[in-house]
Amino acid sequence: QGLPQLDPSRQMMLIWDGMCTYVQEVLEAGKSVHIKNLGAFTYEPIVAAGGNQKNVRGHSLRLRPCFVASEQLKETLHRYPGKEEVSIGPGSIYQQGVKMTYLNTVPIAAGTYYKEPVVAACLSAFFRGVLDLSTRGYSVELDFKFAKVKIVERNLHVFFSRDFTMRVQ
Repeated sequence: QGLPQLDPSRQMMLIWDGMCTYVQEVLEAGKSVHIKNLGAFTYEPIVAAGGNQKNVRGHSLRLRPCFVASEQLKETLHRYPGKEEVSIGPGSIYQQGVKMTYLNTVPIAAGTYYKEPVVAACLSAFFRGVLDLSTRGYSVELDFKFAKVKIVERNLHVFFSRDFTMRVQ
């Protein structure tokens, strides 16, 4: 109320920007996020020799950001290099990765001044559309601000920004 009406494409862009900001904040807090129909952004812990400044001879733990595609997305992909980036244990997606949570639409709705069902329906339609385009062989590039998810010729590529990778350490 009191705000001017936006056309549907601008509404979706506003919701997309809010979702990207929310996912980035959750990832920077050290948790993982699962997005229905797309996959999960998580970390792979890597223990490296060489230590750190306080313990030169010890080991250091580095977190490598990675993306685990959902089962629905895997069905649409023919070629998927490095199909399993992290070792997947038995169980649901919430038992995999570091402190896995689901994509919560309530904070996104609060940040965009839309009602929660509107945001949930918009994101659901958006990611179902990505699955549909991928199934039909179209190229899709999703810019999450901290990562780019590219589906080209039914092949998945994910690129994380260098700034984000350094910040999560």
